Amino acid sequence: MDFQEIVRDIDRQVRELQKARKALRKLGGEVGNGFRAGRRRMSAAGRAAISRAQKARWSKLRVVKKK
Repeated sequence: MDFQEIVRDIDRQVRELQKARKALRKLGGEVGNGFRAGRRRMSAAGRAAISRAQKARWSKLRVVKKK
């Protein structure tokens, strides 16, 4: 297989993938990369709850280490 044949094969595969993507879009779903757009934000109450839970876990570890 020479260089030109490899390039033609790659081009053919790209066209097939583009057709498949177009078909998926027609079925009703946007094809994306799986990542959410934008930054996820957490409320102050949520951060406080996570902080309390983590501090409780740390305090349990300290009690176990003292024994």
